[in-house]
Amino acid sequence: MKNEVNIMHVLFLTDTYYPFVSGVARVIESLSTALNKQGIRTTIVCPSPSLTVTSYVSGTSQSNQLYNLPSARLLKVYDSFRFPVKPPVVLELVKEDDTVISVHSPFFSTAGAVMTAMKVKERRNIEIPIVSTFHTNIDLFSQKLVPSYFPRSPTHFLIYLMKKLLNRTLFTTVPSSSVEESLHNKGIERILTVPHPLTYEIFHSPTISLSSVYPFLDSGKYFLTLGRVSREKRVEYLIKAFLNLDIPLVIGGTGPHLPNLKQKYEQEPNIYFLGFVPEGHLKTLYRNAVAILSASYAETLGLSLLEGMAQKTPAIAYRKGGQTSYIEHGTNGFLYSTIKELRNKVRTLFNNPDLQKEMGNNARTTALHYHPDNLIHEWKTVFTTALRLAKKHELY
Repeated sequence: MKNEVNIMHVLFLTDTYYPFVSGVARVIESLSTALNKQGIRTTIVCPSPSLTVTSYVSGTSQSNQLYNLPSARLLKVYDSFRFPVKPPVVLELVKEDDTVISVHSPFFSTAGAVMTAMKVKERRNIEIPIVSTFHTNIDLFSQKLVPSYFPRSPTHFLIYLMKKLLNRTLFTTVPSSSVEESLHNKGIERILTVPHPLTYEIFHSPTISLSSVYPFLDSGKYFLTLGRVSREKRVEYLIKAFLNLDIPLVIGGTGPHLPNLKQKYEQEPNIYFLGFVPEGHLKTLYRNAVAILSASYAETLGLSLLEGMAQKTPAIAYRKGGQTSYIEHGTNGFLYSTIKELRNKVRTLFNNPDLQKEMGNNARTTALHYHPDNLIHEWKTVFTTALRLAKKHELY
């Protein structure tokens, strides 16, 4: 067909990537792997582990490569969190007119993507489309990152900057309808709702027994929250809900709020702090929990909840945020608005193994909608549409 457009290269740009474990890194990993299976080459432009590393291309295959940029730490918020020291302008990675830039951070990487596309247009007369993907609720997250001694919150400035940059891209994809509404209200244009995929690995059965890695935990006898331990995640809200319950709460993950929480609650007999959880232990923890919990109302999707659901574990989450798009109250989990409601749902599941199993099976069915193979065609359509518009010089 004359109008058919083939994508041969997707260039991912991100301000954060492994070894810092985050939803951004997981989504890029999943998309890149799924695109490679479709015969599409990918390159991931991301911060290097240090400031002094010179930019270089590396990778395990011809189809999926890493391009590292010199980086710096951000206010010592996380030990492994680094960001590029300047916007990534990577003309050398755009070799043909079959490239789509997929940007996953709204500031440095989006600025770099815009500058890259401008320079390619200026020097080669090639239109390179940019598709931005929104991951983090800037309103709440920025308030937690900025030191309290700042005279005023930078939130308004960050939203203004984000709007200016994202509106220079062709589309902004969001993982849920609630995020679409929020961004629309902030003045972001051309928004598409396209769910984020989970990793392939999270759908496989655990290969490690719970007793071999966490012998102090009993299968089917604990509740789990897993992820970044920071104030916007409201882990303390969950702890307070469990203080008067004779039921274990297991907290996996690291973050700036962890030392404070351990100091206050480590002596509680039913509160367990695991700290960093190795990748190989995640499925084991998920599969053996009664339910995966979240108190956050800032989630754009809530990947850890979906990962737990992929392992046949029901989800119990706050009744606000991206998680409300897939948690069906009473079917694959529960939604709550108060600590009292949370406690009641915890007791209900803990005392009813049959309900746990039924909800867990329903949760697995829900999570399968987020399998990379079930979402990659939506993403290919977005990228193909972007490239077609670029070739027709109809980007903006």
